[in-house]
Amino acid sequence: MKSFAIVNLGLEKVAQKEIRELIGKNAEISKGILIFDATKKQLETLSKAQSIRRILIHIGTTTKIECNWKQYFNKNTSFRILVENVKGEKNRHNIASKLGDLVFSSIKKELDFEQKIRMKNPDIVIVVFSNHVGIDLHGEMDQRKYRLFPHAASMRGDLAYFLIRTSKFQPNEKLLVGFCNDATLAVEASMYVEKHSKTAHVFAFDDNIQSVTAAKKNVKIAKQDLTISKYDLEELEVKYGHNFFDRIIFQLTKKHEKKIKELFYQVQLLLKKKATLLIISREAFNYDIPKEFTIIEKSTVSKGSNSYKYILMEKKT
Repeated sequence: MKSFAIVNLGLEKVAQKEIRELIGKNAEISKGILIFDATKKQLETLSKAQSIRRILIHIGTTTKIECNWKQYFNKNTSFRILVENVKGEKNRHNIASKLGDLVFSSIKKELDFEQKIRMKNPDIVIVVFSNHVGIDLHGEMDQRKYRLFPHAASMRGDLAYFLIRTSKFQPNEKLLVGFCNDATLAVEASMYVEKHSKTAHVFAFDDNIQSVTAAKKNVKIAKQDLTISKYDLEELEVKYGHNFFDRIIFQLTKKHEKKIKELFYQVQLLLKKKATLLIISREAFNYDIPKEFTIIEKSTVSKGSNSYKYILMEKKT
């Protein structure tokens, strides 16, 4: 059946790759949306996707609906219409109102009864996105239930997953997440490994005991097997040893920016040859890249009002 996924802007290619890995389908990319054909079982498999915000069954456009309503509705089924990617509350209300009339008439024609609209906790949510209309299957998938103890500098799970994949991390490799905050990056990496039926070799540390405590609680809720430690940056060489990691990711908050030179010193010792380092920071933070590293990718990614700069680099020797 025709289906589509909604993703946050900038995550389209990673989501395309994840869909191909999970169900073997090549999705067509548009801005914030991926369109593909899938079976009911494949759509259920995509509930495990980490880069996707919503998974929907395509039922038409804002002017033409084609749906076998009896598969989803009975007399007691309630629904609401959610309009996304349209600016202005009035514009969204007008689109929802017109589509609502279309849905009501279509259901009345096929099933000979009228549905109930319920704005809070409806049985079914019909979503409009860039003229595509679909029945939402899993809700907002980028909201992670394990993040009960969030950090102020934390990010949502889909963005963390995007950065994990950007780092080139593979399921059989050793990964270190530095200044892990609430462990979202580390948990997403471990979940990625788990999907591939591998044993995770994910390590994370923070120099703040409150962050370590929160991270450990979130990891426990997520039921992931990974190591969270309370270390200072200067201790890493002793704690892990030389040439130990295949990938290292650091998310720098403003208070850690002054430690950038020590960070590079430690990373040079910890990383294997040709291994990669991903540094995530605020856009305004600029720093020199040591001659021992080659820049592979440099870009920014945004979520809401938050914008992150990331630089992926490879250790030369």
